[in-house]
Order: sequence, then C-alpha cells, then structure tokens
Amino acid sequence: MILALVQPATGIGKTWLASAFGTNACKFGHKVLFYNSTELFEDFETALRLGTITTLKKKLLSCKLLILDDFGLTQVSNSWMAHFINVIDKHADNGSLLITSQYETNIWLNHFEDQTVGEALLDRIVHRAHVFNLKGQSMRKRRGRKVLDT
Repeated sequence: MILALVQPATGIGKTWLASAFGTNACKFGHKVLFYNSTELFEDFETALRLGTITTLKKKLLSCKLLILDDFGLTQVSNSWMAHFINVIDKHADNGSLLITSQYETNIWLNHFEDQTVGEALLDRIVHRAHVFNLKGQSMRKRRGRKVLDT
C-alpha cells in the first residue's frame, strides 16, 4: 500500500503523523525505516559512488514500512533514479510506503532532472496511492501562540 500525506503549508503535522504510523507499525512488530527524502537521495548518491547500491537497496527493502519525509524539497538526480524506481516498485508490492510532501502530487514532476524518468516514478506512486491532502493551521504556530499567551 502507498500512502501520501500532502499539504502545501508547513508545520501542519505531516512528519508527526508519519512518525505515528511508523511507531504503531513497530508496536505490531513490523520493521520501519524513516528517511528524510533529501538524506535518502544523498545516500543513493554515496552508494552509487562507493559501489554499495545493492546494500542500500536491500536495506530499504528489508522493512515493512518505508517512510519518505519531505519529498520534493530536493531535485531528483537521474544517476540513481533507476535504482530508486526499483525500490519503489518492489516496496509497493511487498510492503508499505508512506510519503510526506509540502507539494501537491501534480507538482512533484517538477523536481526531476528528466521529466520522462520522473513520470515513470510518479506513475508507480501516485496512481497506486491513497493521497490525503491535510488541512489546518501550523502546529508550530499554534504552539508558539500558547507559549506567548502564558
């Protein structure tokens, strides 16, 4: 299953909610990996450079739930995209994938160096995902007001 939590505003609670899903999955004995998307993309670059891409892919596929937080904040490189698509394909079939993003899914394509490769990845994600467009006020803003009010 693929779940996407999307909200254009910052601080709405996407990461908090994704963490709650991950924590609950752990309570049921499932292995969970939580990655900030920028850090994951850096890991792909490093693994490609060091020749350890197979090890990284095995790690990403070893969990029942893979959480990718803040998708779309970094440009997605073509150099490792085929490996990332492979992970997404296998994970969507054998586990669960949860993606958070500040960007609506129709804007995700703008974050890829190659639009065709981006379409290939997004086709695997968006058309199989349960997309939740979260609404509300920034949790940080609400907490900040409470501190100021006291």
